[in-house]
Amino acid sequence: MIHRVEQGSLTPTSFTLQIGYPFRMECRVHPWTVALLEACDGSKTGLELHEMCQREGWIVSTVTAGEFAHFLGTLVSGGFLEVKGFEPPSAGGGG
Repeated sequence: MIHRVEQGSLTPTSFTLQIGYPFRMECRVHPWTVALLEACDGSKTGLELHEMCQREGWIVSTVTAGEFAHFLGTLVSGGFLEVKGFEPPSAGGGG
């Protein structure tokens, strides 16, 4: 998170996700993505997460469920979000 001084106080202005395993990755994201990742606890479907993001005003209503699923897929493929049963192997390599 990068902060800048705005109107006399520090304000977060840029958010970047970073992961070191299984690959070093960085991904600049919108601030609401942090709240979305917290909501990705396995209790909601992708469609429910899409509806939540629209309800909260994080995404505009024109973002389709398919486009949102693609975004979730990007988070998964980058290692920022894990799917139960499809976690990367442990760093020690012992399988």
